Order: sequence, then C-alpha cells, then structure tokens
Amino acid sequence: MKKAAIPFIYKSTVSFISPSLAAKSIGWNSQNCKDDFSLHIRNGSISVKNTESHWYTNDHCFLEDTQGALHCFSINNPYPFSGQTNQLYLFHPYLSHFIFNETNQSWEFCEFTVNEYGKTDYVGAPYVIYNENTYEYVMIAEKMVDDKRILDIGFSKDLHHFTFTDKDILPDMGYTKRDPCIIRDGDDFLIYLCDPASHGSRISVAQTKDFKSYTTHSCLFIEDGSDYGGIESPFVLKKDNLYYMFFTYAHRRYCETIVLVSTSPYHFDMDSQLTTLHGHASEIFQRNNNYFISSCGPEDFQDFNDHGIHICQLKWHQET
Repeated sequence: MKKAAIPFIYKSTVSFISPSLAAKSIGWNSQNCKDDFSLHIRNGSISVKNTESHWYTNDHCFLEDTQGALHCFSINNPYPFSGQTNQLYLFHPYLSHFIFNETNQSWEFCEFTVNEYGKTDYVGAPYVIYNENTYEYVMIAEKMVDDKRILDIGFSKDLHHFTFTDKDILPDMGYTKRDPCIIRDGDDFLIYLCDPASHGSRISVAQTKDFKSYTTHSCLFIEDGSDYGGIESPFVLKKDNLYYMFFTYAHRRYCETIVLVSTSPYHFDMDSQLTTLHGHASEIFQRNNNYFISSCGPEDFQDFNDHGIHICQLKWHQET
C-alpha cells in the first residue's frame, strides 16, 4: 500500500462557532450573559423553564457551496433542564445553519434548518453534499417520524430551504443507525453510518448513484461488547487515492478521534490505525488550500468554557 500521510493538529482554535448565535435568534437577554455564556431565553413562544440554560453544539458538517461560501450545519440546542441530564441526547429539537462571513472572518447564524421544538423534539446529526447530477444539495439526517428514528433525506437548491421526504432511506437497517457522512467516489455516493451490531461497534457504508436505491456493506467492526456502539461520528476523506477514516471512539473516551487508512472505501480495520487525535465528532474540510479539523460536544468543557465548534488547522506528515 502507498505510504499514508499522518494528520496532526497544527494550529488550535483558528475559528470558533458559538452556540449562543442560535440562542440569540429566539430571544437572548444579553444583560444576563455571563462569562461562561449562560443564556436566558425570553421568547414567549418558546417555553424554556430553565432561565440559565447553556447551549451546546454536537455533530455538524461543513460544505462549500457552488459560489465558494462556507456553510456549517449542526445540532445546536439548549442543555436539558436541571435534573433532566438523562435527556441530553433525547432533547435535540434544533438543527442550525451557519455561514462564514469572509469580510469580518466570523460565523453568522442563518436559520434553523430543522425546528422540531414542541413536535418530536428530536433531530440527529446532519450531512450535506452537492449532487452535480441534479444540481441540488442533499441532506441526510436522523429524524423522528411516527415515534421511530429514521434516516431522512432532504433536497434544496439554495441551502436555506430543504424539502424532506419523511421516509427512511435505509429501512432494513437497525433503528440505531446514525451520524451520516457522505463522500463522492467516482460515479457513486458513499454514505458512512454508525450501525451498532450485537456486542460490538460497527460502521456501515451505503452505496448509491441517485439517492433512491442503496447497497449496504459493513466496513468496520470492533468487538468491544457494546450493544449501542462505542463508535460515533465517522468521517471519511479521500486523499492521494487513499481513504482516511476519522471516528470518535466514545466507548473509551469522549474526546478520542481514531484515524484509520485503507486502499478501499469499503473496508477498514484497527490494524491500519495511523494516529489518535483529541476531538469529538471531528469533521475535516479544505479552504484556501489548507485543511481544517473541528471538535465539539456537550460533555467536555473546552476552550472559552463553551460547548461550540472549535476549528483547528490540520497538516499531514508524509511517511517516508
């Protein structure tokens, strides 16, 4: 196999997306904002009983649109009320859309792409890709329909208005499938998913050309005794004809990102591990010929004592 390049974090926190940006859009009492970004929600149509509710950002994705603007879509929600910490991963009503302002080099909140507050109160990790064949953007995200978690698909021409089908694109897979990542590989789109198996953690990949019919494969399995799956948030990057898989292995540590390499997009194993990075639900994107990696999550306090998205510069050490 061709020598793989090893990724490493070169500069930490070169950019930051604050979860407070979305909170402001539904009413934010800035006079009561503390140094730790405590928020006060004051919108009569939003019934939030905890008046000092922190917000956080979890799984997210980045996309450069056809005009070159950089977008971010993310789970972006208030923490559960006091005494309801068991609802942390069940109360997910908002999926936020941010765009990078090149003029002042900062992130701006656009809108809630999905708002399930007061309805299902749940939307899961999103991923968005541009389909050159149909000239439209495609989003896949976990949603709740008829009290069942499904992987829904939505389509948009402008990234601001998505039309979802409210149907499971992979109904034959288990209900715990989640955290999609989509790449283009030749004529195929490959959708990587957490797909927990009995007594183990698994990532599967669904192959499609048209987002209508799919062929699924298991591409990584770790026999770790986990019923729900310790693997989270897979991300796959094709670079120099090699496939690099980044995933959080939360079964061991919340902010542990493992990096594997493979010559095939359909098979990875732990024997091909390159390195371990500090981060949770990390995504990688390119901008102005540079690579960047992100980290987020509600469990570990990070820089600024805030649970937003931290973006760091990533470089590659070429093995010799």
